[in-house]
Amino acid sequence: MIFFNKTVKNAERTTNELLSSNEWLIKYFEEVAKLSSELISLKDNNDLLINSVVDKDTKFSALETTLNEYKSQKANLVVRDGKSEINKQYVLSGLKLLSEDKKLFNDEVLGKLTKKDQDSSVVEWILKSEELKNIENISTISSTNMQDIRNIIEKYFTNEGIVKRNASITRAEILNQLNIANNNIGLLSAEIQTTVSNLINPLKAKIDSTKILEISSFLNVNNKKVEYENMFALNDECENIIKNTALINFEKFGSLISKATQIFANDKSLNIELQNFENVQIKEKIKTFNNTDLTMLNKFFGLNNDWTKINEFASSDKVNLSSLKIGDEYLNKRQLFINKFFEGWENVSTFAKKIKNEVAPFIANSIEQLKNKFETNNFLSSSSLLDLSAKSESYNSLFNSANEFKSKLPLITFSNMDSLFELLTQLINLNNSEKSLNSLFASFITNELKSKIKSLDKNVSETMKSIKLETLWQEIDTFANTNDLNFDEYTKDEYISQRNSLIDQFATAKNNLLQLKTKIEEKFGYGLERIKTYNEMLGVRKATLTNFKLFGFSYSKLEDQEALNKNLIAKDDLSKLKASKNVDEFFTNISYLNELITSDANNINIIKETINTNVNPSQLAPKLELDSAKLENFRPFSQLSDTVAIKDNLETINNKIQATNSIEWNADINDVKNSYITLFNTVDELNNKVTELSTLQIEYKNYLNNASDHVEQLRELGSKEHQNQSKNTEVLNKILNYAKEDYIDVNSKANFLAKSSNDAKLLKETFLKEWVKVFKSYDEYLKHKSSIDEEFKKFRHPDARHTYDKVNEIIQWQQKFIDDEMELIYKKIEDKTILWSQESFASEYSKFARDEKTLLVSFVKNLYNILVNQFGYNKMYNFEAPKYNWDRYNQKFTYDTVNILSRGDVEYANKSKAMEDAKHVLQGSLRPDFKPDLYRRYGFDNIFYGLQNKNKDLNSLLLNAGGKSTDENWGHINTQSNWLFSDDVNLNRDEIGYSVESSILKMEENSSLFILNAFFTLLSKEYKWTSEWLNSLKEIDKLINETEYNKRFELFVDMLAKITYANMLMILNSMQAQELQSINVDIPTSGDSNQVFLRKIFIKRAGVAKYLNVEYSHDLSNHMEKRTRNLSFEDRATQMCRSVNFSVQVNTSGDRIISNVVHDELNLPVKYNSGHIISTSGPFNYALFSQHNFSNNSNNIYTALFNKIEITNVLNSQKLEIKYYDWYIFLQAFEFKRQYGTIWREPMGGYTLMNSSDIEFHKWNDFYTQEKINKIKTYTPVTE
Repeated sequence: MIFFNKTVKNAERTTNELLSSNEWLIKYFEEVAKLSSELISLKDNNDLLINSVVDKDTKFSALETTLNEYKSQKANLVVRDGKSEINKQYVLSGLKLLSEDKKLFNDEVLGKLTKKDQDSSVVEWILKSEELKNIENISTISSTNMQDIRNIIEKYFTNEGIVKRNASITRAEILNQLNIANNNIGLLSAEIQTTVSNLINPLKAKIDSTKILEISSFLNVNNKKVEYENMFALNDECENIIKNTALINFEKFGSLISKATQIFANDKSLNIELQNFENVQIKEKIKTFNNTDLTMLNKFFGLNNDWTKINEFASSDKVNLSSLKIGDEYLNKRQLFINKFFEGWENVSTFAKKIKNEVAPFIANSIEQLKNKFETNNFLSSSSLLDLSAKSESYNSLFNSANEFKSKLPLITFSNMDSLFELLTQLINLNNSEKSLNSLFASFITNELKSKIKSLDKNVSETMKSIKLETLWQEIDTFANTNDLNFDEYTKDEYISQRNSLIDQFATAKNNLLQLKTKIEEKFGYGLERIKTYNEMLGVRKATLTNFKLFGFSYSKLEDQEALNKNLIAKDDLSKLKASKNVDEFFTNISYLNELITSDANNINIIKETINTNVNPSQLAPKLELDSAKLENFRPFSQLSDTVAIKDNLETINNKIQATNSIEWNADINDVKNSYITLFNTVDELNNKVTELSTLQIEYKNYLNNASDHVEQLRELGSKEHQNQSKNTEVLNKILNYAKEDYIDVNSKANFLAKSSNDAKLLKETFLKEWVKVFKSYDEYLKHKSSIDEEFKKFRHPDARHTYDKVNEIIQWQQKFIDDEMELIYKKIEDKTILWSQESFASEYSKFARDEKTLLVSFVKNLYNILVNQFGYNKMYNFEAPKYNWDRYNQKFTYDTVNILSRGDVEYANKSKAMEDAKHVLQGSLRPDFKPDLYRRYGFDNIFYGLQNKNKDLNSLLLNAGGKSTDENWGHINTQSNWLFSDDVNLNRDEIGYSVESSILKMEENSSLFILNAFFTLLSKEYKWTSEWLNSLKEIDKLINETEYNKRFELFVDMLAKITYANMLMILNSMQAQELQSINVDIPTSGDSNQVFLRKIFIKRAGVAKYLNVEYSHDLSNHMEKRTRNLSFEDRATQMCRSVNFSVQVNTSGDRIISNVVHDELNLPVKYNSGHIISTSGPFNYALFSQHNFSNNSNNIYTALFNKIEITNVLNSQKLEIKYYDWYIFLQAFEFKRQYGTIWREPMGGYTLMNSSDIEFHKWNDFYTQEKINKIKTYTPVTE
């Protein structure tokens, strides 16, 4: 008892109470025994939690012993009246079992989950942990797994971590679910660890490889070293937790969550701080470093790519991490940030090293070499030639700054971006200064030496050769002609070499110039005496030569040479040469010497050149060709026989002068004088012959100018009154050329005087006037041809496109005839001989223009007008019809004009689309139930086959040949076959059948044809006949005239009109005519409007073409009585006549158009036959209605008709016969009204059912007037 008092509160009292509750207690203990037995059975099932029990076998054996004791006590219970009586021993054994079971299962098996550790157990922590909730909020760790774990724990444990008692839950279920939860925790833990690893490992690898946390690192972040190391340590701890196999997942979960939460928070915080460091310490400072010369420095040292990478890094967008949860997106963006940061850091570090280790030493050494070169050559001291001393201050300043920088170079270190930019600024300044001085030095050489040498006369080398200074001068000239240096083009390695080479070359050139100066002063004396002799000999004949101007002859160059000689003598260049003290004066004196030598040589050359220029054939020819003459391509003046003789004399004299040579430079002065006397005498002889030639030229020029004036008069005459088209201009030019050729065909003075008479001019003018008339006709031809091209483009119209290619062929075929005719006319002028006296020919030559107009108007415009305007798709097939509306106030029908098939797809409302469909669908039956979409496409919305009502296909019922139906109402019993068969002998029974049964079979055959077959047949036939008609035109192997076109178009229009009329008959006599129905009209049930308690809605149609005679088995009024139930159909007993009369033709009243005869009165012989085959009987209609197959408003007679259309194409005598079936809904009450009008018989005191509407029906010719019919059938040629 002491044991139980310790185990169960108030055990003794409870025991006594339990003894009084036998059944309940036994049931309770049995549930405990069942759970204990189940737990014992699970011992060896390798369950994770059971296997975790310490000393498992002993503890399970103890529970099994206690269970057996309980069972023994249970077996010893006394049973009275079918009930067991409990005793104290039984109760005690049951309580002991309860205690042992709880201790083993709750405390041992589930102990790892329920044992308190730091104020909470594992399950209690999972249910209450804020860290667990937090990690869901800050990361994308799977919340589904987390919730599944919670759901399992909440099912079996309280919020305090105590196992819930529920006898209906087995131990196996609990353990299985907890194993599932443990596995889910494992999966969740793995996901968390993967996220942590993906977060930390790449970061740690980057930090380790770059050593960015070390104090010596450039741009280091050493102040965050401890925080990063702590975060890495937490990552290691997480990995160790996962690897610990001694603990189950439940036990490891809390520790893992706690450390992962810290890592997530630390990572985000450190990343944000690193971003701030990046922006403030690196990016912003890069952006604000605005030294424009850095680009030049980078280019020179090959650092452009390095600096571009740095700029791209500085300009890169900031990665926003603060708003993201730890997950894939965060990992990707964090990794992107880390990669970019370290890449940027490495690029900056690399750039800094190159600046310090490569750029700085190079610049310092370059300046030092420059200093040594200048000191060696003493360039900065004063000099009489090429003095550089003015730049000494700038050079010395550069050398001093470079020495100071070089001394500090070993001490330079980088601690941040500012220190890097400070060094860059110093280097840029030094580099710019050195480059600037080098550029100035190169410019000095170019401006002060090279350009001056290059500007000298090109004969200076010859001058130097003549005075034996060629070698010395060649060295100077070679240097002067070397390319100028652009230091910006060189790499750093080439730069110093090219600069030093330039310095050495300059030094050599300067020394050579000093030697040259002393050599030139000796060469002036002898040259001055030679040029004085020329001036003296010229003075004797100066006046005569100056005034000789024939043929543009000029001796002014001789006087110019005299003046040049005087100038050279007066300048006293020898004294200036001796006194020169600088480079400019020295180069000037060199040019003086060259001028002196050149001028002496030119004294004789100028005389020879002047004569040769005036009379040499290559020079004199242009002057003899009469440049100012108006007439072109004339025979050259030089080819006249008189001219040839004089030219021969001139050539002989010129050859003599050109053979004279200059006296040697060192000859005696008297020899020079005698040579000039002989030369001037020969010049006088030549001038006399030129005077004779000038007189002949003037006479020839006058003739040519007069001839040219007359050609221009002909041109003006030939350019008037037409558009000057290129072809006409070409012919005009040929005529003018022939006239020119006639004028220029002369070879002597006597010949050209004969061709300038007035009679010759008049013949040319008359001939040209006739051709002007032809030119005007060609203008008209081009206008018509252009119009043909524009009109032909219209044939892309959908209603004409099917003729496009053939029309083009016909146009080209006819155009070829016209063009050939025209070309023959124009080729006449190509004859090389023109008969200027030819008589009038313009009218004959202009026929081609009239033929072109005929092609334009009589064919192209006419055909397009017929195809599109007169017989377009919306005229022939989708023709206009009246759309009727009921005017209540005026009690009559009115109508609007609509196109009969306007409900169709507008894309197919043209012949091109319709004919294309016709090609592909005419091979089989187009029964409406086969091709409903095709019917809707072309607007045949009202066409149906048999019975298809409100989306129901009742053909299986309706098209059933057998059976009868009975209608019984108010004593009337009417039994009829479902179908009534027509006995019309006019129908071909072989085509439609001999009975209801055979007729239905005929209609259901796959080869049966319906209205869409007929519709497409007309389209197909139009295409075929049109093509044949066009082919017949192309077969005409000649030009077609207007009469022939009109004759053929009349036949073409006749054919199209018949097709149009056949289509109108076909569609207006089909259910498609319902498209023309009016609005609904209410009909009162009696004459007394106050007694109207029910109205019947009738769809009143006006202008519907087809109607059928009907007869009623009894009065309509019998079925209009007032009843409390729904009104029976008043027309239920109505039946179709067994013989329906369709032999109705168009008459003067025009109220119907169905006919079995040819419509000769319209001059459109189209034969249309329509015959009734079968129709539904009245009882069958009522039976259908009573079976709810129809609504109250659709109790109709269904009629099948057989139609035949016949037309003859007079173009080729071909006949077209179209046969097809057509179904028709026959609204009985309405047709009664149509047949009998408003007259009403009242045999039974009846009702004025129909009087209230008093409808007047429109007639056929109310809309289809004679004027409209005439427009269809009449061919009216278009005008221009």
